Amino acid sequence: MAFLALARDHTRPRTWIKDHLWSDRGPEQADASLRQCVHEVRKALGADRDVLLASGSNLALAPDRVWVDAGDGDYLAALLAENDELPELLADLDIRDAEYEHWIRDRRTWLETRFEECNPGNRAAPVSQMPKTLQPCLIRSNGVADGVKSKIYNSVLQTLICKSIDDSGAVKLIDADVMNQLQSWESVAAFRLQTYGSHQGETVSIGASFTRESDGAVFSDAFRNLGPAETTNLQSFDVIDLINEAVHRAFDEIANLETRLPDAEISSALCVRALKSLTDYSVTSIDKADRLIARAHEIDPRGAYLSWRGYLRTFMLGEMQNKNMSTSPEEMERFIVQALEIDNANSHVLAVAAFLRSIWAVSIGEALELAERSNKLNPSNPLGISYLGMVNSHIGNLEKGYLLGKRAYALTTNGMTRSSIGYVAMRTAACAGRFSEALRVGEELRRAMPGFVAPMRMMGLLYSELGQHERAAEIEAELQKPDPDYSIKGVRAYYRNAPQMRNTALANL
Repeated sequence: MAFLALARDHTRPRTWIKDHLWSDRGPEQADASLRQCVHEVRKALGADRDVLLASGSNLALAPDRVWVDAGDGDYLAALLAENDELPELLADLDIRDAEYEHWIRDRRTWLETRFEECNPGNRAAPVSQMPKTLQPCLIRSNGVADGVKSKIYNSVLQTLICKSIDDSGAVKLIDADVMNQLQSWESVAAFRLQTYGSHQGETVSIGASFTRESDGAVFSDAFRNLGPAETTNLQSFDVIDLINEAVHRAFDEIANLETRLPDAEISSALCVRALKSLTDYSVTSIDKADRLIARAHEIDPRGAYLSWRGYLRTFMLGEMQNKNMSTSPEEMERFIVQALEIDNANSHVLAVAAFLRSIWAVSIGEALELAERSNKLNPSNPLGISYLGMVNSHIGNLEKGYLLGKRAYALTTNGMTRSSIGYVAMRTAACAGRFSEALRVGEELRRAMPGFVAPMRMMGLLYSELGQHERAAEIEAELQKPDPDYSIKGVRAYYRNAPQMRNTALANL
C-alpha cells in the first residue's frame, strides 16, 4: 500500500513491486506471492476493496479515494508542532529484502526533507547554502527486470537515457548504489532515473520513470510494449522513441529549475531554454539563444555548448544571409573545432560537426566519419540519425539517407531541434526523388515555424517541378520580400552545381 501511495498517480508496475518484495525468488514464486498479497490487502480493505485497482501490468490506488499523510504539508506541520520526535516512515514494518531496504532508506530521507520544508524555521536554510551556479544531479537507480532479456533492455535504456541527457548539457551523473546523502540544496536540483521491464512469452514490456528527489514526485513515466518482431532489436523504433520521450521530459524538468530556483544559475537549464526559445529564426531569437548558451559555457565549459553555438551560426549564415549579425564561416568552424577538442566522444558534438562538414566545408568523407561515430556512440540521438541520413544522401546512398531522415523526424515530436531535423527529412526525401513527401514535410514545418526560410526555398522549386506553378510563384513572391535576389531559377542552379548534391535527384532538375 505504501509503494502505491508514494508513487506517481498511486500506480506501480507489478514487476517493480515483485522486485522490491521478493527479489530473491524466482518469477513463478514472486507471481504467486504477489497474487496472495493482493488478495490479503483486498480482504483487509473490506467494503473498500475496490480502492485497489489491478491491470495486467500495474497495480494502483484509486486516486480520488485516498489521502496520503506524507504528501500533506499541513498535516506534517501539525505533527511537528505536536511531537518532540519525528515519526519514522513505516517504522513497524520489517521486510527482509535488499531492494525494499534500499527503497525505505531513500523514502525516509525524503520524508525528513519534507519535515524540514514544513518547519518555518528551516525553510530559508537550503537557499542560504545554495551556490550561485548549480549543476543538476541525475541519479541512476538499479533497473528492475524479471528476465535476462528485460535486464539487457534495462541496461541499454539506462545508458542511452543518461548519455543523451548529459551530451546535451551538464548534469552530474550519480549511481544510486554509491551515492552519499545529497545536501539539501543538491536534492532540490536532483532527479532519479528508474528503468523497469518484464518478459512474458514473446513480449517484452519496458519503461523509464523520473522521480524528483526533493519531493518524491514522479514527473515522467514512459512505457512501451515490444512485440516479437521488436524484441530482437535494441534499436527498434519503440525503444528509441521511449528513450527520447524520457530525455525530453528530463529536459523539461531541467528547464523548470529556473523557475523553482530563481537565485541560481544552471548552465544546462540556460542551454535548454535557449534551444526551446527558437520558435522562429528571427535575428532577435537567434541572438538571444546564442547569448544564453554563451553564458552556459561560462558557467560550465562544455563541448556541447560550443557545438550548439556553431549550430546557431548555420542559421545566422544561411537563413539571415548575415544581415544585421556579426558572424562568419570561420567563427562557426572555430566553435566546432573547439567543441571537438573538448569532447570528441559526445554524440551531439559529432552530429553537429558532421552537419557543418557536409553543408559548409563540403568535406563529405569527414562528415560521414563524424556522423557514423555519433550514431555508434548514441543510436537513439535523432540529431545524429538525421545528419547521418543527410550525409548518406550526399554520397549517393539515396534510399538509406531518405529512411534515416524519415526515422529521425518521426522520433522528434517533442524535440528541441525538430525544425532542423524536419528540414533534413525534407531534403533527404527530395534527394531520393520523393518530391511530394518532401513538400508534405515542408508544409508541416511552415505551419509550425513560419519564419524558417530554408524549407520554403526548396518548396518553390519542388512545386514548380510538379507543375504547380501558381503555388511556386506565391512562394517566390513571398521570399523575394526579405530577399530580392531569391528566385526558383537560382535555387535550381544551386542544386545543379553544389558538389554535395551531385548524386541526388535535385541535381537533375
